[in-house]
Amino acid sequence: LSTYHSKSGKAMASILRQFVCCSSSKGENLSRDMLNQYELAPVIYDTEPRLREATNNPCEDRRGCQCCCVLCCLLFLIVLWSISISASGYNISTEPYACDVKNGKAVAALHNANCEGLCFQAPAAYLKRCLDPNNVFGVEVPPGPASIKDAKITHNSSCQDVCPRMLLAVAPDTWYREDLVCGFSPQPLTGPAQMLKAAHLWQAFLWIGGISWRASNPDCG
Repeated sequence: LSTYHSKSGKAMASILRQFVCCSSSKGENLSRDMLNQYELAPVIYDTEPRLREATNNPCEDRRGCQCCCVLCCLLFLIVLWSISISASGYNISTEPYACDVKNGKAVAALHNANCEGLCFQAPAAYLKRCLDPNNVFGVEVPPGPASIKDAKITHNSSCQDVCPRMLLAVAPDTWYREDLVCGFSPQPLTGPAQMLKAAHLWQAFLWIGGISWRASNPDCG
């Protein structure tokens, strides 16, 4: 009988704990008195303080969880702000990067013969291995270069050399290794891509998107 009452008391105490957590300040004392009534016997015979401390744990855990969520959100916003500030110089020109014809080494352009769709420029060796949809290295290229129909490579040339109407979309394209690749588009970016670019988060988004691909292709990452 005593065992049954002990289990029943603990069960009722568990229910009342939830009531205490959600009760108003006016009814808080009454709720705690009811809770103590059901836990009176266990507290008397148990010299360990854990039963008394358990009364407040649900409320404390909930508040702690809320605090952790708020702190994580703040940390995330701070990281985004830091990335935005550090990336404010991106997407203006290819000149500072290895994908630039003058500053890079043997840069080539991957494009459609009729200048339809996207265009990418990078050092020729990297372009052939990691971006060319027709590569012989077994690399499954990302969606961007894969979308280029009848892709061809023009050596010692940039996207704007072979397709003068191309517009700079991303410089550098952080989906790939370091600053080896720059991307061009026949039309201005729109929608989420434009918003990310305007917020200086375009590079961060591409870098995150390419994590799995770079891991699967170590020679390209």
